[in-house]
Amino acid sequence: MVSLKPWDLIDWRDELLAEAECSAQTIVHRLNTLSYGFRLIHSDGHQ
Repeated sequence: MVSLKPWDLIDWRDELLAEAECSAQTIVHRLNTLSYGFRLIHSDGHQ
């Protein structure tokens, strides 16, 4: 898996908003959901 950097997500967000397919709020919600999923996958059982 390629390591993502914060600016990669900013570039992705800007491209997505330029296409006007969804709002900034939707993008933030999707990123939060992905972040939560990654934390679950990579957690060692302690939260």
